[in-house]
Amino acid sequence: LADEEEAVAELGGRREEISEELERAREELTECDERIAEFREESSRKASRLASLKEFEEGYAWCDDGVKSLMTGGKVAGSQELSRDLFLGLVADHIRVPREYETAVEAVLGEKLQYVVVKSQSDGVRAIDYLKRASLGRGSFVPLEVRPHTSAGSAFEHLREAVPLIEQITVQDDYRAIVNELLGDVLLIPSLVNGISLWQQNGFCGTFVTPEGDIISPNGILTGGSNNGAGEKSLLRNRREITELTAEVADLANELQEQQNGRKRTASLIAQWDEELLRLRSQL
Repeated sequence: LADEEEAVAELGGRREEISEELERAREELTECDERIAEFREESSRKASRLASLKEFEEGYAWCDDGVKSLMTGGKVAGSQELSRDLFLGLVADHIRVPREYETAVEAVLGEKLQYVVVKSQSDGVRAIDYLKRASLGRGSFVPLEVRPHTSAGSAFEHLREAVPLIEQITVQDDYRAIVNELLGDVLLIPSLVNGISLWQQNGFCGTFVTPEGDIISPNGILTGGSNNGAGEKSLLRNRREITELTAEVADLANELQEQQNGRKRTASLIAQWDEELLRLRSQL
């Protein structure tokens, strides 16, 4: 009888242990389900935003009508369609700008970000003729063999605190000559007040720009203010967001898969403990 009572006590103790483990596992399963739901919701939201941005990107929705027609392969009635291979992308396609300098680059370049890169000026002429015949709008075309001009230079003692804006961005090698022509004479300054002080000292005939996008032209004209929601139409910002969201959605998919695998393991463990608990109850 003593042996049987001891065995029953051991079985009872084991049953209590399994019951506690089972309760913890069920709580973990509930938490896992909540995390999976959160990951799914976040992934769905970001995937939706990414799909929307890609749709706008592929349709060149932020570009002028002429550029949009060329880059999306529009046709001219009664004439042969221009080959999409004629165009090497937009200027914006060939630069990578850190988040903190996006506003400055867009303020300086403006519509120049939409310039269509072509191999030669003759290709640009063909594209312009195309736009004229179809009344599709206007476009600007920059050839790879763009002619360099004499730089205004920034090797002045008083300009040491200003930084060439082009040094803050990444440019594909084949297109560096083009970007040099567009940004080679642009210096980054901390504020308009600082820029005005430098401009008044003369010697530099380029453009000053602040990280907020305020500009001092070579002749002293000031441009600045609020963007008034223009960020939604920002080529650089939206392309960066596409890159970031693509990586985030991939990470969320991996994390979701890990959570689902963990849930399967926990559910399997719960099933095993349920069977063990039933066995112990029958023995008791």
